[in-house]
Amino acid sequence: MQTILVILIWAVVQTSLSEEIFFRGFLGNRLFEKLGNGGNVIQAIIFGGIHIVSVVGKGILPMVIIFLLTGGIGYALGWLSRNKADGSIIYGWIIHAAVNIISPIVVFMFLI
Repeated sequence: MQTILVILIWAVVQTSLSEEIFFRGFLGNRLFEKLGNGGNVIQAIIFGGIHIVSVVGKGILPMVIIFLLTGGIGYALGWLSRNKADGSIIYGWIIHAAVNIISPIVVFMFLI
């Protein structure tokens, strides 16, 4: 039970909240102010790029898939924040946390 609690705290606070504060709150808002939607594209590219390290050494295909998947999610969360949430990161944080909780469960199920 303690392990599950630690994983939940990690997924919800350490990863999701910190990434939403930085990428959509800080970086995304500043880039959007200067570049409009192009700023959202840039923050999404950077967001996708930092996630590549999770699959370095596994080949180019996993790197491309992770980059496109996380970059696409980053773009969508940036769009949500700017266009539907008045710049708030709350909805993005909730979605991001849910993905961080659910995705390892799905991956684990495929490994059984």
